[in-house]
Formats: sequence, C-alpha cells, structure tokens
Amino acid sequence: DAEGEQLWVVVCDPEQQVDRLMARNRLSQGDALQRVRAQIPIDSKTARATVVINNGGTLADTRRQVEAAWHKHVLPVLL
Repeated sequence: DAEGEQLWVVVCDPEQQVDRLMARNRLSQGDALQRVRAQIPIDSKTARATVVINNGGTLADTRRQVEAAWHKHVLPVLL
C-alpha cells in the first residue's frame, strides 16, 4: 500500500501442508491436521494479502513467483 506495508501469504494444498508438518515437525497425521485446522482459513488470509505465493510446486516455481512479486511490490517502494 501507500505506506509500504504489505502482507505476503504463502499457500499450498492442505494435504501438502499436513505432509510437510508431519515431516518437518515429526507430527502424527492427526496432530498435523489439528494444526492446519486451527489456522485462519486460507481464503481469509489471501483476501487480505498483497501477494499470494503458491509453493505447492517446485522450488524454481516458487522462486519465480517471489522474484516477480518482489519486482512488482517491493522494488518500487524502495526506489
């Protein structure tokens, strides 16, 4: 926005969220599901977001999205 405040939200499919939580935090599927369900719904997050990055694909795909958003939303504020 005009003051330079931005909200960037990174999303992926709920199934992928659960799988990543289980692997990273060594959670059971039930515990991982409980954590995902306890979060603010993705639709609510993305509705407020300046930028939405989908990291459900490859690292290269995510990197391209971040770089494009950086050039569009951050660099103009810095310059």
